[in-house]
Amino acid sequence: MSSIGHGLKTAGKWVGEHWEVIAGVAVAAAGVGLMFTGVGGPAGVALMALSGGMISGGASMASQELTEGKTDWSMVGKDALVGALSGGLGAGSGAFIAAKTAGKTLSLGTRATIGAGRGAAEGATSSTVEQLVNNDGDFSLRELGGATLAGALPGGVTAYKPKWLTWSTTKNFKYLTYRSGYSHKPEVLNRVGSDDMPWGQYWSHDVPQNLAQVRRDKALPLHWQSKKHSEGYDPDYGPTSYTMRYQAKFEQGTEMYTGIVAPQRDGKYKDMVYPGGTGQVFIDKDEWRAPRENEIGLFPQKGTILDSTPLPQ
Repeated sequence: MSSIGHGLKTAGKWVGEHWEVIAGVAVAAAGVGLMFTGVGGPAGVALMALSGGMISGGASMASQELTEGKTDWSMVGKDALVGALSGGLGAGSGAFIAAKTAGKTLSLGTRATIGAGRGAAEGATSSTVEQLVNNDGDFSLRELGGATLAGALPGGVTAYKPKWLTWSTTKNFKYLTYRSGYSHKPEVLNRVGSDDMPWGQYWSHDVPQNLAQVRRDKALPLHWQSKKHSEGYDPDYGPTSYTMRYQAKFEQGTEMYTGIVAPQRDGKYKDMVYPGGTGQVFIDKDEWRAPRENEIGLFPQKGTILDSTPLPQ
């Protein structure tokens, strides 16, 4: 047998005997990859929890095989469960840091470091409490390390990303799902508004064609729902008016949230539903409004209006 053939046979034998190591590393790596999708809101918490479980469970598979030569699958499941809890806690820590530091001059690296530290502390705490309660005094550094890592990574990544949106904004995205991040280059976006409202928080890459198309594709009802009246809309507020289409250029590094427009029901005519279903980009007002004199800690305005034309009715 040639040396190449012998080498392949030996490698194949090792893979067959240590597949848990390879699988564990692959699962953990996939868990890390999930963190960088930028998904936020309720789906983001679930994704970070899943990611933490994959990291901790994958690390458990690999370490058990390398140190003990066998895999206790009940232990893998236990480690994955603790990792999922740590991942969710870490994501919560990161989201908290991002929300508290959004719009400030604190660097993204600093935010990520603070978030990772807080997430690691929460992951370590959850593992310690779990072990003291369930392990009859036995303490595993492997479990502690896995949970700490599973909390630190989501905490750091989530803090690095823009803050998560409020519920009232999240529900305007289909399936309550959006991706957050910073623009990597200047982007030109479009929106519609009245003749005195060039700015707004919802934008799109496609150019509005006419009022009917915009109402349908961007789910802009004739009457917005209101909590002021039992009928669901404010009778003192007339039909929504969109007379102009605006185009603006946003600088590199602008916080953007992208997703699909959720359907909207008209506030007055309940049987009328505007389907949405096209792409939208949410940009918080603090990204495009000029800071006031007492807001020197905010970044400068990142948007510039390029054009405005009447919207065909």
